[in-house]
Amino acid sequence: MYQLIYLSHASDDFDPYGDKGIQSILQTASMTNSMNDITGMLIYRNHIFLQLLEGGEAEVKAIYEKIKKDPRHKDIKTILTQDTDKRVFPTWSMAYSDLEGREIDLVNEVMPWDQIVTDFKAGKHIENKKILSIFLRFKYNQAA
Repeated sequence: MYQLIYLSHASDDFDPYGDKGIQSILQTASMTNSMNDITGMLIYRNHIFLQLLEGGEAEVKAIYEKIKKDPRHKDIKTILTQDTDKRVFPTWSMAYSDLEGREIDLVNEVMPWDQIVTDFKAGKHIENKKILSIFLRFKYNQAA
């Protein structure tokens, strides 16, 4: 099992609510991921994407290459790549959060979202364990 987490800016002309917005991304991701046994989660807030992809290494890397060519993304930075024994989201072809309400608190308890964005823009290293634990908080929050 292989995991990849990336962070990117949405392109300047990206409209999250338009016909090529978030819903379009989620529909395509859900279908493509299901066909390729990929699971994961997408977080989007204030023109920043943070996504975890997990599955077979070749499949995850192929999806990531498509994302890197997608004009809705720019300044893509790989945060984490690793082999792992099990998936974080074994049943979620593509979970999603826009960090509204309690969800922003889940992130901020690990690392403030604004700090993640500031560090990303400054090219600073974002600790892998912190980023992965953000996704784990969503998993365990769903189970509660």
